[in-house]
Amino acid sequence: MKLYTPQEVAELAGVTKDLIYKLIRKGELAHCYFGSLIRIREEELHKYVDERTVKRGTKQPREGVERDDGGFHAIGTPVGKGTNQNIALGH
Repeated sequence: MKLYTPQEVAELAGVTKDLIYKLIRKGELAHCYFGSLIRIREEELHKYVDERTVKRGTKQPREGVERDDGGFHAIGTPVGKGTNQNIALGH
């Protein structure tokens, strides 16, 4: 079993350490404590990535974006086809 520090996970993923701590606080990235030290199991890191991997040919909306028949649009924002109100993010 391989254990990583939040800093090591950030370096592996190419993101900031702050983002890793945010994911931990939100309960999105499983972790364990050794006293006050946080460690992430390699298996949990793989699981996190696998659950968020977008498969080829599928469209996944970003946070704050929902899907409708015309593609993606910001939640609460009307999408008008062919008008300047059209803010669709994908079709």
